[in-house]
Amino acid sequence: MHFVRIMQLLQMGRSKEAEEIARDWITKEPNEANAFFWLARTLTNQSRYREALDVIKAGLDLDAMNGDAHYIHAEILFHMGKHRAALKELETAIEIDPDDEHYLILMGYILLKQGKRPKALEAANRALALDPESTDALQLRAAILARMNKAEAAEEDMNLVFADAADDDGAHMTQGWNCLLGGSYDRARTHFAEALRIDPTNESARLGLLETFKARSVVYRVLFGFLLWYTKLPTMWQLGVMGGFLFLRDDIPLWIGMVFRSAAVYIIVDYTITLFLILLLAKDAIFNLVIYSDPTTRVALNDMEKRGVAWSAPFLLLIIAAAAARFFTGSLFFILHMLLGSVGASVMTEIHQLRNDKSRREGWIGAGLITALCIVFTVGYYTGLPESYRWFGMCVLGMLLVSLRLDYLSERE
Repeated sequence: MHFVRIMQLLQMGRSKEAEEIARDWITKEPNEANAFFWLARTLTNQSRYREALDVIKAGLDLDAMNGDAHYIHAEILFHMGKHRAALKELETAIEIDPDDEHYLILMGYILLKQGKRPKALEAANRALALDPESTDALQLRAAILARMNKAEAAEEDMNLVFADAADDDGAHMTQGWNCLLGGSYDRARTHFAEALRIDPTNESARLGLLETFKARSVVYRVLFGFLLWYTKLPTMWQLGVMGGFLFLRDDIPLWIGMVFRSAAVYIIVDYTITLFLILLLAKDAIFNLVIYSDPTTRVALNDMEKRGVAWSAPFLLLIIAAAAARFFTGSLFFILHMLLGSVGASVMTEIHQLRNDKSRREGWIGAGLITALCIVFTVGYYTGLPESYRWFGMCVLGMLLVSLRLDYLSERE
């Protein structure tokens, strides 16, 4: 049978050969829906999501009552960042076959990506009700509990997973992220390294190991801790916090300086806030550069991330140049250039981590807008740019940050 051979090849990681068999199957039996479903699976395994989407739709036209087909469709949409559409497909799959825990597990991961932790936990518990021994469902629940600050409960679930699958790279990868979120960096590094030993192609484990290298820095740990707190806030609170930093950046040092009646306090707070914002916005670009400069840790970066280091370098130089200009001239104007350079470096780093073409194009557009803003405000500085335009620039910058944040949530492993 074709599907048996395809399944065997997929398990061995030979997706290209499996694709050839699936295409041959379709050629011989063009009305066989399962042939299209398996071809979509082989394409998904190769991250060729747009092709897989067309194939799965053709298969569903032949058989719309196949729960696994809707599951594959949902998985493709999930990888493309189309979370709402993926959830609808999973709801259809569950209606067709309510006893398959895999549908609920994928639903849980999508809800977790959306930040809907209580609903994700509900999906994980429903999956475990169908199969109490499912290690995939236990890993999902552990990941959710770790992000809800329930470390002990997450540890209990992972102990059950390791008792049944001690050599599972996915289990070690999940535990690595749980430890990283809990601040146990040494344990996280051990689990990520073990996951990569078992499967050197595990991308999420590689990214986790990269994060542990960065976490060696006290500065990065502070920023990472802030981001963990920040991402647990409701969306509107996230926008409020970032908006407060951006729009009140000039006023906060003044208020604190007035309270203490000290110009020195004003200067210290002013530079501290600016430095914090720059590090917060450009932390990945800065630390990727540090990791790239060290031959012992450079291996944690893939080829795309190494290119991201090169593309972000001009924006990091802009930050340094603007900081020097700010120091020697005393002009607050150059703070805007420092922030723009920080966002530019972040965009360049993020572009080289995105997986789908649409988000990557949006990233390049964002980078172009930042470059244009830098030019506009530089020209404006020497031609008497009105104060209102500075606030307009901050609004644009805020929108870019929101766009980047949404891309990060939908695309980052």
